[in-house]
Amino acid sequence: MCKPAFKDIALELGMEIFQEGKDKGFDDNDLAEFIGSKPSSIKAYRYGDSTPSLAVFVGAWKRIRPIKTLKKLASWSNCVVIPLPEVEEGFGQLIQHTGQVMKETSDVIEKFGKAISDGILENSEIDMIEKEIDEAIEALIQLKLKLEKERK
Repeated sequence: MCKPAFKDIALELGMEIFQEGKDKGFDDNDLAEFIGSKPSSIKAYRYGDSTPSLAVFVGAWKRIRPIKTLKKLASWSNCVVIPLPEVEEGFGQLIQHTGQVMKETSDVIEKFGKAISDGILENSEIDMIEKEIDEAIEALIQLKLKLEKERK
């Protein structure tokens, strides 16, 4: 068993993910077939009449790829979600470099957040943040160089 508040959250997340699926054009039959459930169950999850199991939730997640729900979950951990574009083959290097820029930038934000969390900013923390900033700048420069090679 779990606390009622957590059951309410699970119910709400189930409603959100299945509504997002409907908004993306997935019908109850398609989702039910993919997950191995019944269309009436999918409808019940969407309207909050039933709470999906973790297995159903994961199956729906794989099919729907819900950005709104993911952003909500990320916010609970004080994180953000930045969707990457779906691109044609051949842009792998650019996507890889873009991902590196995002990682390095998030490292700056993470280290800065940790450094100021106690209300004191020590010189050693500033040094660490500056190092992370330098790495983020280097990643941006590398991305810029790769983009310049793509210029026609």
